[in-house]
Amino acid sequence: MWILARELKQHAPSEILGAFRSLPASRVGLALVLTAANYTLLSGYDGLAVWYLGRKLPLRRVMLGAFIGYALGHNLTWMLGGTTARFRLYLKWGLSALDVAKMLALLGLTFWSGYCVLAGIVFLLVPLPISERLHLPLTNTAPLGVVLLVSWSFYLLGCLRQWAFCLGTIHVRFPPPRLALLHVMLASCDLMLQSAVLYALLPEGLTFPYWRFVSAFLLAYGAALASHVPGGLGVLEVAILALTGSERPPALFASLLVFRGIFYLLPLVVASLAFAFYEWRDRHRRPCDPSGAA
Repeated sequence: MWILARELKQHAPSEILGAFRSLPASRVGLALVLTAANYTLLSGYDGLAVWYLGRKLPLRRVMLGAFIGYALGHNLTWMLGGTTARFRLYLKWGLSALDVAKMLALLGLTFWSGYCVLAGIVFLLVPLPISERLHLPLTNTAPLGVVLLVSWSFYLLGCLRQWAFCLGTIHVRFPPPRLALLHVMLASCDLMLQSAVLYALLPEGLTFPYWRFVSAFLLAYGAALASHVPGGLGVLEVAILALTGSERPPALFASLLVFRGIFYLLPLVVASLAFAFYEWRDRHRRPCDPSGAA
């Protein structure tokens, strides 16, 4: 947040407010539609995991668990938000603690598989200069793209050969190749939709090719995740401002604020209300259970 304040210290708050007000309603509407599509797609993460574990759950429960898990996880980090919410919900729905732990591992594999492949390709084909302000030991993203693709290639090799190993008393086997490819497709679509939400909100006059922007977004998003700051608050904004080299920081920062409100805070509010309503309804249903089950 201190770095962000330093980036914007030469601009008056009125400039940011003016850019905020001038953002077309049509762009905000498009961002809302893309956000709804993205959170719908996110249910595929949980759906693939439940299917692979051989468990049967109604689609509405999978969608509810995914929406609440990701809305909380995006804002409160995966450990404080998504993990605890999923344990709470999926244990109620009949999955064991081990099943939920396996599901969380599969969710992580899905995301990072898609990130490595999509970011690796984009970083290589559309290399983005890295600003010295980010203090990274790279001048552009091409070497990072190679590292990501090589890392995923080793993972794919493990899937093809069905490698297995032990972590203490836990036996771990690589997932089948078909599932690994589904992971890549799902997570890649997720990341492209996320970047499209912010791209739709970019201020008018800021000419930035879509794939070049995707490259900047993926690097900024990766930095935000690595920081472990809840929601990547401040990290995402600083990285986007530095990577895009915008000549209109107030306008771009206003777009970033709207993006955070639409993609992060609005789903958080809706998910919190849905979670509270589900808990309230579940608690009031229990005394009426004729079997007397807890």
